[in-house]
Amino acid sequence: MQSGKLYELFSFGQAAGVIGRWNKCMLSAMTATLSATIIDQITQRPAEGVRFQIYWVEPHADVLLRSGCTNRQGTTDTPLLDPMKMSAGEYRLVLHMGDYFEDAGLAKPRAFLDRLPVTFLIEDASKPTHIQISVSPTAYTVERG
Repeated sequence: MQSGKLYELFSFGQAAGVIGRWNKCMLSAMTATLSATIIDQITQRPAEGVRFQIYWVEPHADVLLRSGCTNRQGTTDTPLLDPMKMSAGEYRLVLHMGDYFEDAGLAKPRAFLDRLPVTFLIEDASKPTHIQISVSPTAYTVERG
């Protein structure tokens, strides 16, 4: 009986370790997000109302994953991608900056930077990725945050 109890405790300890590792993996997967913030360099404020699309980049054609508009904080209300669907690979975020600057009265139609493609790699989908984009009608910078 004694050895049976020891085996049960050992088995439970192994199971608890596996569950603990599983929970840790699930927690990191759930906290891994893709987000972006767009800052208008003219006003020095978040760019609200920027239309965007995000694509998975394939060799022959990009696959549209999501489209939308930025909120008052220059970001989106939810992550750009569902954390459970994020995977390592190449992505392209297309920002419709010409429309944004025209609507704001800051640039004439068909501004120099009309549609701004930002192509980036996610190497580890279990870690959060944030992209900071500062943009004016004629220039932009992209940083990983």
